[in-house]
Amino acid sequence: MEIRAWQRVRITVVMAIAYTAEHAEAMLLGAMYLAIGRSLDIGASKLGTLSMWRALVQAVAIPFVGVAGNMYNRIYLIAAGTILWGCMGLGMGFSTNYSEAAAWCALNGVGLALVMPCVQSIIAEVYRAKSRGKAFGIIFTSSALGGMAGNFLAITYANKEIGMYEGWRVIFFTTAGVAAGATLAVLFGGIEPRSLRPKEKVDEAAPKKSFLTAAWAGICTIVKSTWSVFRVRSFQIILVAGIVGAVAHVNNGYKVMYFQLLGFSDLATATLSTCTTLGLAVGFFIGGALGDALAVKFPNASRPFVNQLSMALAGPLAAVLYKAMPGSSAHATGVPGSNDKYLPIYGVLLFAIGTLASWPASNNAAIFADVVPESVRTSVYAFDKCIIGALGAVTTPLAGLLAERAFGFVHVSSHKKPAHGGGHAAVHAPPPAAAITAQHANNLNNARALENGLLCIMLIPMAIKFFIYFGLYWTLPRDRIEEVEDTVAEVAVAKEGNAKGDEPGSPREPEGATTAAHPGNTPSPAGKAAQNGSRPQSLQTSSFGSTKYTSLPSSTLVSRDALRASLAKQVVQSAGADPPGPETLDEAADRRILQRQSLGGPSGGGGGSLRGTSDRGLSWRATSMDTARKFLALEMSPPVAPAGPPQPSPEKKGDV
Repeated sequence: MEIRAWQRVRITVVMAIAYTAEHAEAMLLGAMYLAIGRSLDIGASKLGTLSMWRALVQAVAIPFVGVAGNMYNRIYLIAAGTILWGCMGLGMGFSTNYSEAAAWCALNGVGLALVMPCVQSIIAEVYRAKSRGKAFGIIFTSSALGGMAGNFLAITYANKEIGMYEGWRVIFFTTAGVAAGATLAVLFGGIEPRSLRPKEKVDEAAPKKSFLTAAWAGICTIVKSTWSVFRVRSFQIILVAGIVGAVAHVNNGYKVMYFQLLGFSDLATATLSTCTTLGLAVGFFIGGALGDALAVKFPNASRPFVNQLSMALAGPLAAVLYKAMPGSSAHATGVPGSNDKYLPIYGVLLFAIGTLASWPASNNAAIFADVVPESVRTSVYAFDKCIIGALGAVTTPLAGLLAERAFGFVHVSSHKKPAHGGGHAAVHAPPPAAAITAQHANNLNNARALENGLLCIMLIPMAIKFFIYFGLYWTLPRDRIEEVEDTVAEVAVAKEGNAKGDEPGSPREPEGATTAAHPGNTPSPAGKAAQNGSRPQSLQTSSFGSTKYTSLPSSTLVSRDALRASLAKQVVQSAGADPPGPETLDEAADRRILQRQSLGGPSGGGGGSLRGTSDRGLSWRATSMDTARKFLALEMSPPVAPAGPPQPSPEKKGDV
């Protein structure tokens, strides 16, 4: 599949627009916690459950989206997700109580589930391995910048009145219009990369399967493939790190409430949130670019190192933010606007934290593409979001619960009573001076409680993630696979002129490699085709335990255990009482490929990877010098038949 530059740019722009939906929705809801809580009369922990219901429904729906994304046009799935996002905006704008708001947030989870895995799998498909980190960085940066603009407006106007409605309701109405525009952009500008591939020839004589039969067969295949991916150690490590990190990141909405209660005005709080989001946007790109740059010299250690460096630098700065700043709860008054004089230093610190803490996102997405075959990437991204989203959703109210139960957070009281119609602006009753003073004291107490809760759920997960990433140094060299679009291993099908023909699905070496070891054999047409540069067959070797032959008539998956068992069977047979017969050309090719598998490659765990072939035979890249010497000795020596009594030549086989 050859994607032109303009097509790649077009796909990237459209996917960035669609991906903004997920980031913007999460940021908007958290940015308006205080206004929504006062309007609907709900506390801090219940505000967190609004995000929890959205994330839980999203986690349940994502696996089904992953299956659908591997079978159907992903552009249509993304468009359906943005439509649901728009419906959520309208519904939230007209909500009058907690139950209605929770229902609309839950529905939005389905929309986000349709968008996220499809966008990530498309980006992984159109970019090569050496530039995937930057590509994911661009997507995450664009979504962060789009969310930043909406976040600024939400914080600034959520507590105000716009026309006849409360500000936070108007913000949700606006998001519905943005979602409609994103839907049009996806439908008219999006390109499904699969549509650019040459269409396979359909055998008219073959019996046609019903839709349900084909769907069930596709689901079974995807489940088996995805299960094999879940056994990859690198995938497991990133999954655990993502679950731990979700605890810290899903509670960002409480951070906005914290700054408002601390004494920052709405405009100053919006500016601080913008600094954080801008730092995230810059950090997404820097993290991906840094991982790509270091991967040139350290392909197996660069991305884990960048992730650990991110945690080591961002963690101490988070502690400074909550406990060592002059505007913290130990020095603040709780009066709105009293902390605005500290806006510059808070803005710089939040920008630095956002820039440093966001590095792992782009690198983890790039690692997924390295250890997962293209055929199941949508499912893997979906299941990753499913697990992280489900467990992260449960912990969404954690900061609020800690603040209420452990640190003395008191329900944020409201001096507003809703007017008739529910969605109209609230009627303000001027509170007495004593009530205002008490509210300021209550704000400061609640800010202190949130401060302690946020500090706990940020520092502890960062420390745990730092140590979790150590495991990638051992697992990543074994789990990497060669991307089809970068270097596909080319293996010609060796054929004998008088042979019965090759069996579909069995690996073969190029003819040039075996004819050198068997003088007298003439290259077959397939061997000549391989020497002339044609591509009759493709072999993709995957380090997670399977070798997939992609272009054979009947593609199969050969597991690591099967390769070992086959090699052991040959050894047992060669040591048996009956002397083995003469080794044919095909058997020699099979034996040599199995021997390569046992020399520290995907089966042996030495970090090697089967690369492309040429007229000189197969080439090998190994991380161990000892492994390299063994392979070179095997490559340069002719195949040796098992020891036994002299065997007649193949020409006289019929006379024996």
